[in-house]
Amino acid sequence: MSRKRRDVYRGKHTVRFPVTLVVSGLLILLAVAVGLFFYLQKFAIYSKDGVTLAIPGLTEVEDPAAAETPSGPRQPTPVHTVNAELVIAPPDYSSVDLHPGEELQAVRGRYISAKQLLSGATGTLRAASADNSALILEMSTVEGELSWASDNETAQGYGLSGQADLKALVSALKDKGYYLIAEVNCCRNTLLGKRNPLTSLKNAAGEPYTDALGGWLDPYALRTRSYLLELTEELDEAGFDEILFSGLSFPENSAVVSYAETRTGASTPRAAVSGLAVWLARNVPETITCSVMLERSALYGMTDPEKESPQDADLFARLFDRLYLRTSEYDHTYDAEKFRSITGCEPGLRFVPITATDVALDCCFSDAAAAPTED
Repeated sequence: MSRKRRDVYRGKHTVRFPVTLVVSGLLILLAVAVGLFFYLQKFAIYSKDGVTLAIPGLTEVEDPAAAETPSGPRQPTPVHTVNAELVIAPPDYSSVDLHPGEELQAVRGRYISAKQLLSGATGTLRAASADNSALILEMSTVEGELSWASDNETAQGYGLSGQADLKALVSALKDKGYYLIAEVNCCRNTLLGKRNPLTSLKNAAGEPYTDALGGWLDPYALRTRSYLLELTEELDEAGFDEILFSGLSFPENSAVVSYAETRTGASTPRAAVSGLAVWLARNVPETITCSVMLERSALYGMTDPEKESPQDADLFARLFDRLYLRTSEYDHTYDAEKFRSITGCEPGLRFVPITATDVALDCCFSDAAAAPTED
């Protein structure tokens, strides 16, 4: 009886290369390469010819005898010792020149104090004339009070705002034909310094600094600078033709003075005042003439010959359109010559003496007589 042959199916086995093995190998190689890279860093030698590796046991040690050259033994590379000293000097403003003094008109007239403004003295002024064409109005006092009802937040917040209606005042004087100059006191400000110590210079005890002249603001403090600029912008918008910065100075006894904010660089009274002057001159509105009141020390030096005047007349002449000076009718000619010799500028329309002819009449400027008033 025949037996049937049983055929058994055997499936074909496809041989696949293990992918995981390849990936693992690559990761291992990558890890070894990264490890070698960082390990060999300590053997790297950087030179002007490139980067070389000096691996102990693999790098040949040069025979000292082979280092001999026809001209003799190889000389070691000299090592120069450098003594580095960081010196922070005051800023140099010798190259600053804003080219001021263009398109100026002559100013002759009367100085009106804040007290006179409050008493309504401007209401009795006659119309402007050739010899009485301009008025300097003291719009902020050395005590810190403003002569007008200011909208400034700082002035209102610290009780510095006055009472006069600024726009009405300016409008009335403009109608009479006057060229209006607003005097703004800068660094001498007793009230603001006491009420906001962050704006004031400090004494040895860390309190707001005061002397016989009153309180002093810090020329470097941003709050001081912002406040002065805001007042200038408000007066410009009201219609004044010119801003006269006065009190742009520093206490004479500067050795006992410190600043409101910690400073890392060196500073002097002149550097501090010059820094504020440059900042103001660069930031005041271009629509208004910008001037400054000089102290006599700016022209003739301090009474102590070892001290430097905080005002730099030469720099001021390169920043401000006009430079005013309180003087006498006998000395202003000599002052003008001194101004010329220091600044190299012709006095002309740029140097304006304020001459005191009578205390009761305050001061007259540009050597003009006091403006007559109506009876």
